[in-house]
Amino acid sequence: MSKTEQKYSLLRAILLEFMLIILGLFVYSLFPFFQFYFSGPTDYGIRPASFWVENGLYYLAIVYAMIVPILFYSYRKEGRSPKSTLVFDRLVTGEFDKVFWFCIRTFLLKFLFIPLMFLGALYFGDLSIAHLFALGSKQTVDWNLVEWINNYIFGVFMYVAMTLVLVVYAFGYCVESDLLNNRIKSVDNTFFGWIVTIICYAPIYPLVFYIIPMGAQDFAFFKNHEITAVVRIILMLIVAFKTWSIIVLGTKSSNLTNRGIVEHGPYRWIRHPHYLSKMMVWWIGVLPSLVNNYWLIGGMIFWTTIYILRGLTEEQHLKKDPVYQLYMKKVRWRFFPGIF
Repeated sequence: MSKTEQKYSLLRAILLEFMLIILGLFVYSLFPFFQFYFSGPTDYGIRPASFWVENGLYYLAIVYAMIVPILFYSYRKEGRSPKSTLVFDRLVTGEFDKVFWFCIRTFLLKFLFIPLMFLGALYFGDLSIAHLFALGSKQTVDWNLVEWINNYIFGVFMYVAMTLVLVVYAFGYCVESDLLNNRIKSVDNTFFGWIVTIICYAPIYPLVFYIIPMGAQDFAFFKNHEITAVVRIILMLIVAFKTWSIIVLGTKSSNLTNRGIVEHGPYRWIRHPHYLSKMMVWWIGVLPSLVNNYWLIGGMIFWTTIYILRGLTEEQHLKKDPVYQLYMKKVRWRFFPGIF
């Protein structure tokens, strides 16, 4: 292949990948779940979720234009054939081998998750900015520490953390490269593994949640303001731990893939720190609701089970990698040190 043909192949791959993400964005925009999925406080002048659906393509084009040089440079530096080229070659020859289906699963991941992570990062980023500059509209002079925590610090912290996590995930899904040591080695090929994953994301999640609610709230509020402040400090510490676990994964962050094994940070102690922290936030957040709606415990058990199954199915996939087998021997516990 000549250099001109190679450049054409790389540009075609990048363009097709971008079109795939646009298609995902368009398909998601047809569902009315965004108002539910991105629901949140609206008293700070934030733009509605529909704004990001309508303008997502514009912002996505800008961001993607910024990362195209990274993609182009990494493709040329590594000297590998883009996945789109591998797919087209096999469509021509009719050879639907493991490489073909591996590429298809990779494209499906991008189709499903990049629009969600990208729009989520935009929306929660908007919330973060709105909360950061919300002081001007509040009577804060007489606030004590409890009121500062409950009415300002907690909200800013939670939205900034959510934005940071989604930005990391969005970039990880968009870019894979040997230069970043995050090339996708394999994608889970089990039906069950995919089901327990996509059930946790829109548009499937709102439908299942409507049938099996759990009542957990990140912004749980107790009758006593002091207790609320203490609980929210605990929640911030847990969310900080969760955010740390995602930052440690960095560009390796993505569902259903093996992009290399991470053994430092919180992964020195347990194998699924992100899932553990998420479940802890849920169980703490549901406490006020359980007082009058004890039946919500059933929903909590269901969604906790889903996340435990996610951890187990991920391990079944990752265990095919000898490096992960060694990691499992060094780090014995999945979720709770000394217990499970």
